[in-house]
Amino acid sequence: VSGAAGAVGSLVGQLCKRRGAAVVGVCGSEAKVDFLQELGFDRALNRHSADLRADLRAALLSVPQADRALGTSRSPQPADITLYWDNVGGAVSDLVIQCMAPRSELLLCGQISTYDAEGDYPPPLPAESAAVVERRRIRRERYTVVKYKHRFAPALAELCALVAAEELRAEETVYDGLDAA
Repeated sequence: VSGAAGAVGSLVGQLCKRRGAAVVGVCGSEAKVDFLQELGFDRALNRHSADLRADLRAALLSVPQADRALGTSRSPQPADITLYWDNVGGAVSDLVIQCMAPRSELLLCGQISTYDAEGDYPPPLPAESAAVVERRRIRRERYTVVKYKHRFAPALAELCALVAAEELRAEETVYDGLDAA
């Protein structure tokens, strides 16, 4: 999960853990790494690391042998990523794509790295990443919440119940007035 310490990424990671996945989160500071570990992520990586590639490889070598996405047995070394929830795009995603398994899934929820850029959304992948996606038949799909309006009520009820039971942690930052925001 990229952007893993944000509102969406932190919930996605926790929900995947509830379903038995090994979860690796990528975030932007050591404080956020600590936060993801508190949430139960198997590994948390700081994207500002001196060698994010080596950190990702180490994380994939250390995650439990149960399937990295949801339940099947996998080969021992290193784990291939079978599901990637992408909130960021850019260089982080290009690195993750290199570690993805054949026929895996890449869900585009956001592209934080390109929000101020001109051009298409989502932006096209660099040639090397696009070639990996094609060769490994990785399904790359945009996640658009309005596509799931029919599921809002039951999803909200489930999430609220999990939060009330303290089985899901949802952090909030509250400011009083626009001047404080």
